[in-house]
Amino acid sequence: MAIARLRKVSLGAMLAGRCPRCHKGPIFQPMTRAPLTMNQTCAVCGLTFEREPGYFLGAMYFSYTFGVILVVPVALVLAVVFNLSLVAVLLIALVQTLLTMVMAFRYSRILWLYLDQVIDPR
Repeated sequence: MAIARLRKVSLGAMLAGRCPRCHKGPIFQPMTRAPLTMNQTCAVCGLTFEREPGYFLGAMYFSYTFGVILVVPVALVLAVVFNLSLVAVLLIALVQTLLTMVMAFRYSRILWLYLDQVIDPR
């Protein structure tokens, strides 16, 4: 049953930040206007994106994973290959985290919505 729903997941719609049900309506406001603001419902099919308070708590695991995948390899290369000091590596990691934070936030919530739609479609 879940396998059939998994086949309906559109990677292109996921990467574009579109609704997990209809693959057309945007999940977030445009990056230029409000990068961290989610739409409450899909403008096309009416899917409510946040079911209840605390719904996106599980998305933190995706966000943490994105942070580790993006920051740790760069920090290791800077420390091991370029032999930079710990302070320099930490400062670069902090700047890198701040630069990628918005995208990690958005895509962790998008992945959470898609995972939830596969497990418990509405």
